[in-house]
Amino acid sequence: MILAVTGGRDTGPGDAVRVRGSAGASVSLCKRCGTDTPRYKSRACVPCARAASSARNKIWRRTPKGVIVAARYRAKWVARPGNKELHKKLTAAWGATTEGTARRLFTRARRRARDGALPFSISLDDIRAKVIAGICEVSGLPFVIGQPGHIYTPSIDQIRAGEGYTQQNTRVVLWGINVACHTWGLEAITEIFRSVP
Repeated sequence: MILAVTGGRDTGPGDAVRVRGSAGASVSLCKRCGTDTPRYKSRACVPCARAASSARNKIWRRTPKGVIVAARYRAKWVARPGNKELHKKLTAAWGATTEGTARRLFTRARRRARDGALPFSISLDDIRAKVIAGICEVSGLPFVIGQPGHIYTPSIDQIRAGEGYTQQNTRVVLWGINVACHTWGLEAITEIFRSVP
């Protein structure tokens, strides 16, 4: 192949370099990866353009408008014949993963904080790391993932009830411990358990 550069200046990584084949056909190199595959108007090849579009869509879906549009689309899809049961199966399968469990815990905690006007400063990455670790921060027992309602399933607990979901006031514990400590606290429950013969 013969490289033919349009213009009389030195080229850089983002310059349009035209590649001329033996048949005289002319294409431009991708400005991202440098390949001479078919490209979009953005001067990027098809894989690079799709990757950039996917990244932009992910950012847009996190905006308020993107969330509303996604919810409407999901509702229309679920309303189609046969999709309701499929949606339940897909949701259950996703919820059985560590990622699905972490996102469910994070979303529900954020909703409770918003409804109760409580401080909320924890991040999804923090909850994900604790769920992946798989150990209760109070008892040291392993979590059971993918079985909602199981006493060993992970749950976000406020160390001091009513003070919000902050880094210092949040821990991931067994759901059974969280339920037991919800009203009276860990100290009272521990004293009761110690008195059991």
